[in-house]
Amino acid sequence: MENIVEDLYFTKINLLKTNYKPYKDSKILTDINIPELNEIYYKYARYKKFKSFMPIHDCEYIDNEIMGYFDKGKLVAWSMISIYDDRNAECYQFAWDYKNPKLHLGIKSLRNECAIYKARGFVNYYLGFHSEYKSKEGLGLGLFIGKTLLEKNFAVLNCRNSKTRSGAEVIVKWKNKDLFNI
Repeated sequence: MENIVEDLYFTKINLLKTNYKPYKDSKILTDINIPELNEIYYKYARYKKFKSFMPIHDCEYIDNEIMGYFDKGKLVAWSMISIYDDRNAECYQFAWDYKNPKLHLGIKSLRNECAIYKARGFVNYYLGFHSEYKSKEGLGLGLFIGKTLLEKNFAVLNCRNSKTRSGAEVIVKWKNKDLFNI
C-alpha cells in the first residue's frame, strides 16, 4: 500500500539520470529572515490566487534547508527542502514573488536543485505532495518533467500547435529496439 501512495501523490526524480548545472544566482540560506520569506510566500499565494493555503511556521524555516534565488542581489524566490537521509530529499514548498516572470524560476529552481543535491550525493529528489491547483493550471513543470523522463528513456518528443484542432499536441516516438532498453 505504501508504494501505491508514493506513486500517486509524489513526483520522484532519479538524480542519477539528470545532468543539470547549478543556477548562479542561488544559494542555501544560512541567515534565515523569516519575515522576508513569509512576504515572498504570501505574494506567491496571491499571484496563484489560492483561495486558502497553509501558513508556514517559523520552525519549518529553521528545520529545513532553504534554497534562495536572487535577482540583482535581492531574494525573490525560495525552496524549502527536507533532507530525509543521505539519499533522499524533498522540496515541499517553492515560493516566488513573480516580479520578473522572465526569470522562469519554477523551471530553473528545479534544475538547480537537481544539480546541487546530485552533487551532494543524493539519489532521489521528491517534489512535494500532489496539489489540486497543479493539475488545473498550466502544464509547464509537468510537461518539462515528463519530457525529461521520456527522453532519458530513448523517446523522441515533438510538441507543436495542432494542425487539425485548437490547442497543442505532443507526439511521442520510440524505436522498437529502444523499448527493450527501458
